[in-house]
Amino acid sequence: MSRTLFTNKRKRLRVRRVLLVCIALLLVAALVLGAVFLIRGLKKDDVPFDTQQPDTPSVEPEDPPAMEPVRQLPADFLTRNTKAPRIALYDISAKTLLYSKSADEKCAPASLTKLMTAIVAMETADLDTVITAGNELYLLDPESSRAGIYIGHKMTLKQALQGLLLKSGNDAAYVIAAQLGHKMDESLSGQAAIDLFCQKMTDRAKELGCTDTTFLNPDGIDKAGHETTANDLLKISLHALSVPFIAETVATDEITTTLVSGQTKTWKNSNKLLQTDSGYAYMGACGMKTGTTDGAGNCLISCATRDGRTVLCILLGADTDSTRYRETMELLNLGFF
Repeated sequence: MSRTLFTNKRKRLRVRRVLLVCIALLLVAALVLGAVFLIRGLKKDDVPFDTQQPDTPSVEPEDPPAMEPVRQLPADFLTRNTKAPRIALYDISAKTLLYSKSADEKCAPASLTKLMTAIVAMETADLDTVITAGNELYLLDPESSRAGIYIGHKMTLKQALQGLLLKSGNDAAYVIAAQLGHKMDESLSGQAAIDLFCQKMTDRAKELGCTDTTFLNPDGIDKAGHETTANDLLKISLHALSVPFIAETVATDEITTTLVSGQTKTWKNSNKLLQTDSGYAYMGACGMKTGTTDGAGNCLISCATRDGRTVLCILLGADTDSTRYRETMELLNLGFF
């Protein structure tokens, strides 16, 4: 009897050992499969999610933004705080249009034009390309905002773009358009080269999905037929933010640089949301561009990032400088709510 019990006990031990081995093999297989899926996931996304910069706007220009608001915002708040005639408020992180007001109405864009000037310039030449200011500066409107560029000044395209986007220099805009327009077609110079560059701006805008935009100059001075809409500027702004150099430049408060020809320039960003002493400093502000003319009114494209979310606001035609900043800040606050 005892021998039988002993034999049965040995059998039970063998069964247990087999079960334990099977369980161990299953655990190892599960771990291997988990590692494979993790590696494949990292290859697909390039980097783990927690190593990405949360405060950098994430923009995919190939995906056109939705043009209809997806949720209702407080009507009474909007009535009190949005006197500007044309507005588009967009959540970049969620790819969601939050609010739209006459966003398909054509209007003058003022210096918001310069975002497209920068986009086409960077697609035409390298940032270290040296350009020289020429007689195109005689074409500037007498009331132009200037970056202090004069005939004979030599600079890299990078420096010209900094003067364009920070100081909102019309002189930088004309130097870029004339010199790069000439590079597009060496037989052209002066106004013809600028016109070619501006045609490229209009064509590029259409490629980005803009249906109501025409650029007739590189700086945004009022001119009949030079027009866009808030919705089109939204598309242009999203693409601009996807270009690292443009995104970094419009988020910069101030820079000092020495031109190739030796002149030292200090350019402060015209966007008061970035200026700590302006009275309009906004927490998380990361650009983008101001614009003001008699025809366009006071315009502002702005974006801000908080808690990993980025909101973009297009506000056109405000009656005063103060109004465009106050209303933009209220809209951004609402976007983060």
